[in-house]
Amino acid sequence: SDTVPKVSLASLAAEAAVNSAADKAKAKAARDAKAAAAASSSTSPSAAPRVDPEETPRPPPPPWPGGSAALEPGGFVPLPDPPETAGGEWRSLGKCAPLANEDVTRSDAALRAAAEKRSFRKEIIVMVANAGGAHLAANAVANLRGMGFEHYLLLGNRRETCEQLRNGPWGIQCGHTSFLENHPRLATYQLEDEEHATPFRLWWARFHVLERLSAFGFNPMYIDTDVSFRANPYPLLKGAFAKYSLIGQDETGHINGVNIGFVYAQNANVGRGAHWVLNETMARMFAILEHEPGPVKRWDGKVAAGAKEHLWDQHIYNDVLESAFFGREMRRRSGQRLIEENDGARRTWEKETMGYPMDEKSMSWDTAQVELRAEEVPRTATGAAMKLPPDARGRGSIVAREKPLVCYGATPQNTSVSSTPEYFLAAPPWFIGGWSGVAGDEGLQGVL
Repeated sequence: SDTVPKVSLASLAAEAAVNSAADKAKAKAARDAKAAAAASSSTSPSAAPRVDPEETPRPPPPPWPGGSAALEPGGFVPLPDPPETAGGEWRSLGKCAPLANEDVTRSDAALRAAAEKRSFRKEIIVMVANAGGAHLAANAVANLRGMGFEHYLLLGNRRETCEQLRNGPWGIQCGHTSFLENHPRLATYQLEDEEHATPFRLWWARFHVLERLSAFGFNPMYIDTDVSFRANPYPLLKGAFAKYSLIGQDETGHINGVNIGFVYAQNANVGRGAHWVLNETMARMFAILEHEPGPVKRWDGKVAAGAKEHLWDQHIYNDVLESAFFGREMRRRSGQRLIEENDGARRTWEKETMGYPMDEKSMSWDTAQVELRAEEVPRTATGAAMKLPPDARGRGSIVAREKPLVCYGATPQNTSVSSTPEYFLAAPPWFIGGWSGVAGDEGLQGVL
């Protein structure tokens, strides 16, 4: 899910204030009319004057710390105080250092320094937000706090976006990113809009950060700000799922239908497996963005413009995953966007021109039984064990959908590590639940 609402806190407040003022005016007019009618029919000359409660002065709402109370009518809702047991051994509240709204991506050194401040046991949760999505970011931070987690790195698209979060009612820690800022090709590809549903720079900043952090030895987890944790995922990620160096959200049941609203990389070896996927994703983006001679063109000679077209990170990421699974270069999803969408032209290109696998067996996940110990069952902030499929409860194992990351042309930086392939896990439906974009049984309670 890549949608970032375009409504700002200020605009929400303004709209609410206007509506509130209009309602009050209507109510006052009705009361005045009723009072006038009563006065005209009254025979008592000494009737007491009527006091309009709407005209009685009211105390102003409490101010935001460092900000203006006018931004949120009725006052703010503070971040929650989670139970003392929330997070268990992964509780990071009070254990992460603050940021100062620095440009986190201005250099590798700056990003590494920010990660050292905001990580916990090398784990770090990455989020991005524009000004219109600040309230979603605040909700996400509140949710993480409720789980006992403070090890997040939140990046705003501008310094002002971060200031809105830092100086608002929540005092949220954040930095900002200048990644790709003022790149000359953003206008060429029509990718300059940052305050609506397609903030291209932020989308690619997340992959840049994921790739760099995995290379630095951190275990980064990216989540969209509309993701909500229902249980602590770490016992499972470090237990039954410890084998998997890259975990994602399967929304179609096929290996080229991975959603990037949740991406987790752990124990990555530079140049192999998970890191190769993240690095190749960034390399392909730059190859398109800076293509020469001139920008990439479509079938009709027009520039392949648009945030969800040839340069969409979700298309490119899926192409890279397919390349890693099959061990050869593949550009199925991004390449289709250059082909005219009529008379089956894209399918002909995919099957006959490129010879990409199309059959169900080739496009399906491998399956494996993964042992699940009782202590690895995810638990909510109150300690309740999450609901799992009957087979997991009855036999102590779960069915995992996976693929080895073969990664053509991979050149490991550390040649002493095992040559055994790293694995990608398509997270089961009970791990990421609560919306219709997850392949599998939606009746199960998800961790995310």
